[in-house]
Amino acid sequence: MSDPPGLWFPHDEGMPRLLALFLLLAATLAAAPLNNAVADFSTASNPNGNWSYGTRIPDFLDFAIKDPSDPSLDYWMGNGGLPRVSLNTTASSILADNILHPTDYLNLIPNANFHAVLRWTAPAAGDYTFSGAFRLHDNTSHGMAALISENDSTLLLEHIFSSYLEEQSFQFTRTLAAGGFVDFVATSHNGQPQVEDFYIWEALGVQLDVSSAAEVPEPASCTLIAAGLATLALRRRTRART
Repeated sequence: MSDPPGLWFPHDEGMPRLLALFLLLAATLAAAPLNNAVADFSTASNPNGNWSYGTRIPDFLDFAIKDPSDPSLDYWMGNGGLPRVSLNTTASSILADNILHPTDYLNLIPNANFHAVLRWTAPAAGDYTFSGAFRLHDNTSHGMAALISENDSTLLLEHIFSSYLEEQSFQFTRTLAAGGFVDFVATSHNGQPQVEDFYIWEALGVQLDVSSAAEVPEPASCTLIAAGLATLALRRRTRART
């Protein structure tokens, strides 16, 4: 069957491949996160890009101490070693002092009095999606809590952990002003009197991706990409006919 006079329909064998390329490009643009807590972690500076590692006493305070002496763990910490935020930089998980240090989670380790906090600050106004999970990494824990809050005023999540490797996933989208922030918090408080011996050296792991609505291709962008692919196909068809 031939095309109607003056019209051309891209039904040659090359179009499925061009369409697949377009879909792959769109999916790649939509899936790439703006930030990943594990991949971005660094002891070079704090704040570190959009991330900050610190505690609340009661206002947020960036950790100023890092310990490069441990070849297996990178971490920022408070005075006396706790609280801290750490990352296992080896190729496999480590179990030390009853705490699991996997390679794909940051560990938030509070003390009896102060939280361990991972903070993400918006670089510009917009809608941001946060997806990830908390997981209890202390196999002798007496109970820990995970909190997520926005701008120190809105509580987005509170979960009490009671069993080793218990996981709590999350995904939510928030509209933030430039400089607005979301805190991911580990605290030893579980509704019981806090006793130093009970709550020191307990760890809560966190994974976190942050993506921006701006990363998802706008319909106009998709149209432009499709038009470009159609143009390439037309040129290919024209060359084939000549």
